[in-house]
Amino acid sequence: MSRLAPAHKRHTRPTTSALAQLARAQRTRDAKSAPLQLATPPTTPEPPPDGSVRLSMPRELPRPMLRPVSSDALAAIDPELASIPVEFIRRSVLGMSKRICDAMATVVPKTLPTSPLPRTVECVARDPSVELGDMPTHFLIVYDPRAGKQRGLLFPAHSLVLATQCSSLVRFSPTTRQLADDNTLTVPLIGLGIPAPNAFSILNAFLYTHNPQQLIAALLPLPGAALASISHESAGVASRLSRTMADWLSMRALLGALKVLHGVWANATSLGVNDDRLWTIIRFAWTVLIGAVERSAGVAPPNVYTDDEEADLVDQALGDAPPPYEA
Repeated sequence: MSRLAPAHKRHTRPTTSALAQLARAQRTRDAKSAPLQLATPPTTPEPPPDGSVRLSMPRELPRPMLRPVSSDALAAIDPELASIPVEFIRRSVLGMSKRICDAMATVVPKTLPTSPLPRTVECVARDPSVELGDMPTHFLIVYDPRAGKQRGLLFPAHSLVLATQCSSLVRFSPTTRQLADDNTLTVPLIGLGIPAPNAFSILNAFLYTHNPQQLIAALLPLPGAALASISHESAGVASRLSRTMADWLSMRALLGALKVLHGVWANATSLGVNDDRLWTIIRFAWTVLIGAVERSAGVAPPNVYTDDEEADLVDQALGDAPPPYEA
């Protein structure tokens, strides 16, 4: 009887079909274990190869069509004003607005308001000798309605100063201010939604001081040495300012100034500010900044700075002649 050789396992090479099946099975297992990846929609287009950024800015900011200040808005503050012409009230209040601005700076909140906002703010009068009528009638929480729960900015306000100049402002109600023995007083707090809260301080200061030089300095941030180098002749002043700003300021600083100026324009439009000098200065400053940005970018600006009428308007706004509303 013959011995049988031990049996050996037989190894066979998979066929091409078997390899394909194994590969498909592996891909299936990998797909099940891999994290889910969703297609990402396209976002901002890639910048040009040279790294430049294309900007599109209007050549000028339009002056809005504004309705006049309503006598009803002033009568809501004080019923005795109902029979007095609005322009007379406006001129009278603007003659006192600088004094009111200085007086309001002496009144400060004891604590900053928190959310939810209270109806009033407890304040301290640092200078009790200031007339009570010049102290703030309200405090404003200035905020951007589109910004969700972003914290607002706090500003003291005098209702007559704002209501006589802003035709689209929320109506103020009458207020009664009483100074306690400890030099404290309670002031109503109201919200004011505007497009650019961070630029409100510039417009707010102008509404009280009506200082055109101060407004120009805030909108065209140039060092004193740079301003001193510019000739005081009116003709071509915008062109010289554009060149100086392009020489002194970086593109980032110029675009930042444009953003601030656009915010002042948007806020003034939203509040319906009726002031010819304000809109003349905004138009002039925008022309200067657009020219500076174009020069800084190496783009030849159009020849728009030799307009004698434009130069005359700016000269009047910055001149020594008293404004027409002063008594």
